[in-house]
Amino acid sequence: MFAYCLKGGSVGKGTAVLGLSDVDLIFPIYDITTVETLKQKMDDIKSAIDSLLQDKLLLQFFYKDKKNSLLVTSVLAEHTIIKSIAVELLVIRSWEDLEKPDSDSEEKISKKVFEHLRNFGKIHVSWSTYYKPADYLHDISSKPYILDPVDPYNNVISEITNHYCGGSHVPEADKAVMKQVNRLQSDAERAFNSFK
Repeated sequence: MFAYCLKGGSVGKGTAVLGLSDVDLIFPIYDITTVETLKQKMDDIKSAIDSLLQDKLLLQFFYKDKKNSLLVTSVLAEHTIIKSIAVELLVIRSWEDLEKPDSDSEEKISKKVFEHLRNFGKIHVSWSTYYKPADYLHDISSKPYILDPVDPYNNVISEITNHYCGGSHVPEADKAVMKQVNRLQSDAERAFNSFK
């Protein structure tokens, strides 16, 4: 029924973080041209997808020829405070900061990601391809932010930014978040220093 399967999202882009990401699969079906035909074949489609998801070959498909940085995944998998989309965007920004190196530069990119994370309060990531970031930063420009490249209203670390305190006094309501941020910075510092 399915000629092939496409990987989408962070897995498809190669920016997935172990324990923090899901998988987006696309199964193109070419022999269905009407809604009526789709309704008639829906049970067969569900059955075919179910059997594929239980197939070990599909699991191998996800990891075939993928070079994941074990250090990045092992450190960040423990930190639920930062979403996988934030890590994806930090990887992209790090790649851009390094002037878009080739695929053999994974270690340099990983080190750059940890450099951003160990200096969490100074993370100011945005792109100007589809909007002018200055038009959307008036409320948060002094705090860390990672703006979605296509949606300037989506600061992907807003749950941290909303509680981020740069000074020594941390209000009671913000202490739990800042404790997690401090742990993330500490782990990122150790990881950063482990690179040559």
